[in-house]
Amino acid sequence: MLKERLKEIITGFLALVMIVGLSVYFVLVKDGSSYPESCTESQVKPKVEDIFFKSVVLPGSEKNLKVVIDAVNEVPLSGEKDGKISICEVVFHIEPVDKKVNEPMQKFILYTINNMVFTGNLWKYDQEKKLYVNVTLEKLRDVNKEYAQYMQEKLRKIDTFTQQREEARKIAEKEFNNFVKQSDAKVETKNPKALVVSFVDPHCPHCKHMKEIILKKVKEEKINAYFIFLPISTDSEKIVTSIICDKKTSDERLKAFNELYKSEKICEDGKKKVKNNHMLFDKLKGNGVPYIIIKKGNDVKIVEGGVPENTFDSYLE
Repeated sequence: MLKERLKEIITGFLALVMIVGLSVYFVLVKDGSSYPESCTESQVKPKVEDIFFKSVVLPGSEKNLKVVIDAVNEVPLSGEKDGKISICEVVFHIEPVDKKVNEPMQKFILYTINNMVFTGNLWKYDQEKKLYVNVTLEKLRDVNKEYAQYMQEKLRKIDTFTQQREEARKIAEKEFNNFVKQSDAKVETKNPKALVVSFVDPHCPHCKHMKEIILKKVKEEKINAYFIFLPISTDSEKIVTSIICDKKTSDERLKAFNELYKSEKICEDGKKKVKNNHMLFDKLKGNGVPYIIIKKGNDVKIVEGGVPENTFDSYLE
């Protein structure tokens, strides 16, 4: 009972310490024989694995995760009459067993003495500053410099993407009626809950997937659908140009789109329409197709790429 309670305490405190760096200490004493007294990678790694894979992380996770020791150092403590004492500082990280991308991983620190493992912050009195310094936090900042820079860059990209997405949404909101007017095919119902404009390519499998979902929602009388054909390859351009030149109704065009219809008749109107479609899409600065704009009342949302039907339904609610 006491051992189970200890595990619960360890789990909670380790999560808090590693996430927010609280100055809390605990000790895990291994039952039975002690670990060998040595501050080497081969001796400390089993301790770290015991902490994570037997006491903290869900059992069985060692099949997917592995412990990597980055550094092992002896940290001297205050001396005693019979000599100096030191503890073993272990810098490590956890990574997937099948890690393929070479990206920095967040590093953590544990301290060990024989069969005891500590986590938390060590404080050392600085004679010059006349105050206690958090040496663990300083070390964590030092060993995680590369990871911090990596995360800052990742967050910057996320912020940039979010900003670009909002700019695209505002453009879509402003140009929505023009997109509807310039659509190459439309399927409408009497009382739609939303209007949906989709930029699609005839060879794009995700476009086909989303087109089927959208047409299903039209049949359910939930939306009006407007398709703008946006060829992203030479063959797709020939298909779209042929459809615009030869097919005049929405039903004919959607059927021809599905069949990858091509003809020798490449008219100037078809060429101009393809060029115009790309100009419309360039305004949005989209990354590819399918590119879907959903307008419900005054609310405009953008969906890039293929999504499951239930996800698409959530945008209509």
